[in-house]
Parts: sequence; C-alpha cells; structure tokens
Amino acid sequence: MTGNYHISGLPASVSLEPVNFCNLHCPECPAGKKELTRETGELSLETYTKVVDQLHTNLISILLYFQGEPYLHKNLFEMIRYARKYKIYVLTSTNGQFLTSVNARKTVESGLNKLIISVDGTTQETYEQYRINGKLSKVTEGIRQLAYWKKKLGKRTPVLEGQFLVFSHNEHQRQEFRKLGKEWGLNRVVFKSAQFYEPQNMQHMSPSASKYIRYKGGKELQLRRKIRNRCFRMWHSGVMTREGSWVPCCFDKDAKYVLGNMDTSSLQEIWFSKEYETFRKSVLSDRNSISMCANCTE
Repeated sequence: MTGNYHISGLPASVSLEPVNFCNLHCPECPAGKKELTRETGELSLETYTKVVDQLHTNLISILLYFQGEPYLHKNLFEMIRYARKYKIYVLTSTNGQFLTSVNARKTVESGLNKLIISVDGTTQETYEQYRINGKLSKVTEGIRQLAYWKKKLGKRTPVLEGQFLVFSHNEHQRQEFRKLGKEWGLNRVVFKSAQFYEPQNMQHMSPSASKYIRYKGGKELQLRRKIRNRCFRMWHSGVMTREGSWVPCCFDKDAKYVLGNMDTSSLQEIWFSKEYETFRKSVLSDRNSISMCANCTE
C-alpha cells in the first residue's frame, strides 16, 4: 500500500511442500504431467522442523501443500502433529485417493485443522476427465470415513472442504455436488476457476459461466483481470519446496525464482535478503514483467 519494498516482520503464513510427485495425471498440473524439472522426492523431517522451529512464534498457519499429493509423504501425520504442538493452524489439500479408514482416523487424530479435498465431478465419467487415473468412489468413501471418525472421536476438525474446479464438462453438476457433498459429510463446498498452462485446453475446457473463467479467451492465455504492481503475498507469506528452496509464491511451481535454501541459510536470512528485497521491488515497479505473475489472479 505504501510502495515501500522493505520489510520488518517475518511471514505469518507459509506453504511447505511434503512431496512434489502425484499418483494422478491431471492435464493442467505440472506434477501430474511429470513436467517439473526439479528432482522428485519428499521433504525431510529435519528441514521441516527447522522451518517450524524458526517461525513458530510468528506463524498463524501452515499449508502442507504445493505440488504433488501430500498423503504420499510417509511422515505426513507426524508433520501435522509437530506444527499443532505450537498451536499453528494447519491445513492441507488432497486428491482423496488415499483416504482409507486408517488414514482417515490418523488425519482426525493428528489435529489437522482443515482438509481440502478435490472432487471435480459427481459421476466417475465426469470426474476422470480431469482427475485422470482417479476413482471417485475412493474420494467419496474417504469423506465418509473422515466424517465417521470425527463423530466417533468427538472432534470438530478437520473442517472438510470439497473443492470443485469448474470446467465445461462438469459445470452442469454444480448443484448436485452441493447436495451430495452434504450427504457425504463435507462441511462446505467451494467452486473455483481453473488455472491453465495450455491455450488449447483453455479453449475447450473453459465453462460457459463467466464467473469461473480467468482468461479472456482466444489463442493466448491472457487474464481478464489487470495485473497491478502489488502483491500481498510478498509481505506476509512464502513457499518452501520439498528440496528446501524458498520461492516467492505458489505460482512458481517449478522454482524458477529461488531466493534461498534452508540447507544453507536461516529463513530470517532469506526473508530479509537483498535478493528478496529486489524481487519485492520488481513486484511494485513492473510486476507484469515477471513471467509467473502473468498467470496469477491475485
């Protein structure tokens, strides 16, 4: 708001990437399409606890998600519990393919505050058009198991949020999803516009409802909203990849704008570094020139 690119406080919210690989092959996901140039793997517990220990007095929330499927990390529940001991609000996002009864119970017992579950259709035929190799029946049963264990253990969390990316092939199922979501045990449902990287996919997958379209249309990916020289995320949050690299935000999916690494620096050194300051300055002066910002709706 002031145009001052200097910063005095540490981030209040961070996204920490448990893994950068996935079991599904969604057509607009770099991890699902195996297009990330970063080496695949999982975040080490040592690096994770190092970040939480350094930031816990400032952190309000941790999103255990960036690229990949978090439930593929063998220590996901331990990571959740570690942050919760500091009373940090923890949320994660999943495609729901691993929500067995055992994992549902562990999720509830871990203290997770919120779980976002991707459900992009109410029939298998519709669902699998985007969630390629996914089974809708696994997702819906997983939601029921989570609701069951919350009730069984007398817990109000995690809040179960069903996320529905709106495409041309599923937009007719929005109302049905609202109804079924409540029956399955979801606490709330959210409809979101999709982010595209391939113009041809945008052209044939975009819905008719304009409120769920980010782009102007045509042969290029041009946002409907004007890109302004500002971004709240640069001042209040950041993202750490599973390798320990610190990047400005979740739109830098392949870590093209690395500002430091937790293996060689403290987060305080990275956050207040000359490199970070220069990047914030560029956001305030010419954000449109930053490639990842060209596809951002913030």
